[in-house]
Parts: sequence; structure tokens; C-alpha cells
Amino acid sequence: MDEKLLMRLVELAEGAKSEWQKHLARLRWQSWLKTGSVLLLLVYLFFVFNTMVRTATAVHSPGGPLSSSAALPVQSEYLEYVPGATDKIVVIPIIGEISDTDRNGENMVKSAIAKLRLVREDPAVKAVVLEMQTPGGEVNGSDLIWNEVLKVKASSKPVVAFFNGVSASGGYYISAPADKIVATPATITGSIGVIAMIPNFSGLMQKVGLQMVTVKSGKSKDTMSPFRPVTPEDRLSVQKRIDMLQRRFVWIVSSGRKMEIQKVEKLADGGVFLAEEAAQNGLIDEVGYRERAFELARELAQTKQASIILYKSRKNLFEELLNGKLRMKMFDSLPQMPAVEGMKYYYLYTE
Repeated sequence: MDEKLLMRLVELAEGAKSEWQKHLARLRWQSWLKTGSVLLLLVYLFFVFNTMVRTATAVHSPGGPLSSSAALPVQSEYLEYVPGATDKIVVIPIIGEISDTDRNGENMVKSAIAKLRLVREDPAVKAVVLEMQTPGGEVNGSDLIWNEVLKVKASSKPVVAFFNGVSASGGYYISAPADKIVATPATITGSIGVIAMIPNFSGLMQKVGLQMVTVKSGKSKDTMSPFRPVTPEDRLSVQKRIDMLQRRFVWIVSSGRKMEIQKVEKLADGGVFLAEEAAQNGLIDEVGYRERAFELARELAQTKQASIILYKSRKNLFEELLNGKLRMKMFDSLPQMPAVEGMKYYYLYTE
């Protein structure tokens, strides 16, 4: 074969091979592009669908529509369904320590307030049951929820508090305005009092030879600093505020339970009561169970045909992932460093 012809055939073969490789590369790129586009479209459709579901869930609940202004991540479910009933009695659980701090993507105080506002705005809701399982918590958070409970009462909707296991200190503060309070026989309640706690590292720092250098504008600027010994002035300053908050707590109980201030003051030493003791002292109305709380709510609302609805905060899968709810178990077992916060005041039962 002619050498020139052979060389020409080799060039053509190499050119064809190069073009074929470029074609394959384009196909791979197009494949990745198509796959990526499909994935992005699926993610977009998921978020659109989730938003529609959340809005629909917030605006409509079993037994009747909620206010259109209440587009909140709250879902409702039946606890007791009455066929054909349009009236609703809403159960709002307040479970765990009361805190106005975001924890795992949820803020207990803001969630409770949102649910109480939905109750107030929905004309189909005739009464509310506060299901309390809390030792109390932050003073300000407790007071914010208490204020919303008052607004529900002002809207002529009865409030029944149901104590299930423990409802003490801030939990009792929130419940004091309720028209009726029912507690299970083994419930612990009371603990009417204020406490302030902050760690102090001054002794440890002296042992290891560390010190915190503080420059301040006034002598009271670092009151109760954890990095120096507590002074009598520190204690006096904090005690003054505790006494003021305690007087407010006593007034809240007195006005809510229609009791004499002097009687409340005798009960307000921070001690706790079992349900029977609490009933004898006028802190609750009845010893009973959940069904009794529902029965009282229907009686106060003057409706026998009312379904019992539970309000719950609603989250989607992405929120759970972003908030760390679906963390691997191995991370849950790792020790956590305690956060050093400033002085806080609590309506909190501790034992």
C-alpha cells in the first residue's frame, strides 16, 4: 500500500477517534446536566408542596377553618371527634422547662403564644385546655404565656388547666387565671417562688492561678460575676429583684384564684403539694384526669357537641435535618460544654 495513503488513513482514524471521544464527553456532560436539572426541579417542587401543605394545615383544621391571618406552622388533630360538630375545644400542651430560647429549632414560648392566638382568632373554638407538664422555667417566658392566657379569657373563651404529673412554679403561674384547674392524683404542683442561679468559678480560678481582668463603668456592672467572689452587695441586689418578682407571683395567684393575699403568702414558700393537698389549699379545683378536664371545658363553653382538637407544632423533614433532630446517635453521647449565661430569674421547681 502507498505510504502516503497509509498515513492518510491513520490520520482519518485518529480524527474519528478524537471526534468520538468529544461526542462521548458531551453526552456525559449532558447526562449530568439533565440529572442535575431534574434533581433541582424535584427539590423546588418539594418546597412548593411543603409550603402549600403548611399553609393549608395552618389555615384549616379539623372541625372548621382557622383565621386566614394565622398562617403558622401548627397542625391539629382530633382527640375526640363528634360527628357533625362545628364547635371545637383546643388542647395546647406546655411540656418541659419553659424557655424563650430556641432549642433544637423550636421556641416553647413563641409556640405556645402562637397557638393561644389561633384559639383567640378562631370563632369555632369555644374553650381551651392547657395540658401542663412542666416544672416551670424562665420568669419572662412564663409571664408572656400568662398574658396570652388572659387574652383568651378576655375573648370570652373559658380556659381549663389540666396538670399531668407536674405543673409547678412557672407552670402554676401560667395556669393561675384558668377558670378551672384539674390535676391527676400524683401531680406535684405549687412551688410558688423565685430562684436565681449562676455558677461561680472564683475558687477554682484561684487554685489554678487564673484571673479575669474586668474594666467597668460602675460598681454594679459585674454584679454576680462568676469570675469573682460574691459580695454582700451582690446578694442584696439580687434578693431585691427576687422579692419584687415574688410579690408579683403572689398577686398573680391571688387574682387568678380569687384568694386572699395573706393566704397565698403562707403557701408561697417554694414548697410543693400533691394534688389532694393543693385542692385543700385552694390551689386547684379538682383531682381528676384528662377526661374530666374535657368535660369541664364543654360545660363552661355550654356546648355538648364540640370536638376535642390538639394543636401541635409542625416541622418538615428539611427543618428536622437543619435543626439537628436527625443527628447520628454517636453525637448525642458526646459530652456537652455548659454555657455560661448571665444572671437569670426562674419560676422553677428544683429537687
